[in-house]
Amino acid sequence: MSKLFKNGFIYLVLMLLIFSSISIGSASAAERVDYEEGVTNLNNTLENNTQIGQQLQKPETGWKRFDDTFPALKYSGGWEKFGTSSAFGGNDHRTSVGEQTLTFTFEGTKLRIISPINNNLSSEMTITIDDVVEKFSIRGTSLQWQTLVYEKIGLTQGKHNVTISTSNTGINIVDAIDIDESGYIVTPIGSPLLQPEQGWKRFDSNDPAIQYSSGWTLFSSSSDYGNSDYRTSKSGETIKFKFYGTKLRIISPINYDLATEVTITIDGSSEKFNLQNSSVQWQTFIYEKLGLVKGEHNVIISTSSTGITVFDAIDVDGKLLDENEVPSVESITLDKNEIELIEGSQDKLTATVLPENATNKKVVWTSSDDSIATVDQNGNVTALREGQAIITAKVENTELVATATVIVKKLNNESSNAILSITLVNGITKEYDVTNTVLNNYLNWFESAQGTSTFKFSKTISPYKKVTEYIVHDKIASFEVREY
Repeated sequence: MSKLFKNGFIYLVLMLLIFSSISIGSASAAERVDYEEGVTNLNNTLENNTQIGQQLQKPETGWKRFDDTFPALKYSGGWEKFGTSSAFGGNDHRTSVGEQTLTFTFEGTKLRIISPINNNLSSEMTITIDDVVEKFSIRGTSLQWQTLVYEKIGLTQGKHNVTISTSNTGINIVDAIDIDESGYIVTPIGSPLLQPEQGWKRFDSNDPAIQYSSGWTLFSSSSDYGNSDYRTSKSGETIKFKFYGTKLRIISPINYDLATEVTITIDGSSEKFNLQNSSVQWQTFIYEKLGLVKGEHNVIISTSSTGITVFDAIDVDGKLLDENEVPSVESITLDKNEIELIEGSQDKLTATVLPENATNKKVVWTSSDDSIATVDQNGNVTALREGQAIITAKVENTELVATATVIVKKLNNESSNAILSITLVNGITKEYDVTNTVLNNYLNWFESAQGTSTFKFSKTISPYKKVTEYIVHDKIASFEVREY
C-alpha cells in the first residue's frame, strides 16, 4: 500500500478505469446521504484528544462525520472519486491539479478535515472559512489513512461557508468532514437529495393530500423518489397542497429541456424556481423556504410555457394535511416557570398551545398541593400558606404538559407596608414584603439605574443569618406594588 501514491501514471490510469466503469445512474445511487456520530474518543479517553497528524478512523464524542461523497459537498471539475477500502466510506476525492476547489456550508461551531497523509501528497492546501484563510498540509513521512489534518474550533454558532483549495505541491485528497454532533452540512439548491435530511420528512408526488389539475400526467421511472413523478408541458397547470410546519423543499429532476420558470405561491406570496440544467440529474433539491411561522401553510405550484415541469416529492418539517384536515396539538408552554407569592396573594399563568387552530385545545389546570397554592381553570394561582407547589397545565386527552413552581412565603406584618412583585424577562416573578423605606429606595433606583446595575433585597431564610438577593436592572420586565 505504501507505493499507492508514488506512481502518478498508475494513479491516473486507475482513476480513468474506475470512472469509465460507473454510469451516471449508478453513481447517484451509490452516494451517501447519511453521517456517523461519534460515540468514543481516541484511545477511549474522557475528552477529545486527537492531535493533527494522528489517525482518527471514527469521529470522536461530540462530532459527526460526513463522507466525501455527501451530496452537499461541491467539487470543481478537476477532482476524481477514488475507491479504496482504507478510506472512510470506501472512497475519497483527489486531484493533482492546483486551484481546484471543494465548497460547502455547515451549521455549527467546529470543523475537522480527514485525509490520508504520505510523502508525495500536498504540502500546502488552503482552507477559507467565512473569508478567513489558513493553510494545512497532508504530507507525511509515510502512508497513514484517515488522518486528522485540520481542525477549527470555537466558531460562532451559525452557518459557515468553507472553501478548500488545492495546490501543485503534490496530490490533494479529502476523505471526510467532521462537524458538531448537533450541526449539519447545508445542502445547496441544485444538489441531488435522495433522502430527506435530519429534521425533514418526505412525501411522494402521489400522496393523496396533493391535488393536481387535469393537465398533469403520471410518469414512471426507477430514478424518481417512489419510482414515479408528475409532469406536464402545458402552461397554467397547478398543484395544490397544504402542510403544517415551518419549512418546505421541492424535489424534482433537472435537465436541459425542463421549465426555466415555475411559480410557487405560499400563503399568497409568490416566487419562481428553475428546473433547467445542462444534463439530467434526478431527485434534485430545487426550491427551499425556511423560517415560516409554525402552523398551517397553503401552497400552489403553477406551470409556464418555458419547458416541461416535473414534480417528484415534497420535504417538510411537519406533515402534509388533507384538504379539510385540522392539525392536532403539538406543544404547550407557560409564560412563567416559577412564581414567588406572599400568603394570600395571587398571580396568573398563561398557557400557549400550538398550533393555534388545533383541535382538542382544552387545558386542564391542577396543583400538586391545594393547601399551599390553588389554581382555577383560567390559570389564576392563589397562595394559601408557606411552602412550595407545582402547577400543571395539561392538554386534555393528550400527554402534553407544562409546569410552573409556586413558592409561597409568609407575610411579615411587623415591618411591612407593601408587596413588591417583580417579573423578570425570563418569566420568573419575585415578590418582596418591603417597608416604605425599601420601596422608595427601589423606586428611586429603578428610575435612575441602567444596564447591569443591581438592587439588594435582604431576606431571612433558615438556617442562614441573612440572605441578600440581587435584582439586575436590565433583567426586569415589569413590576407592581400592592400596598396594605
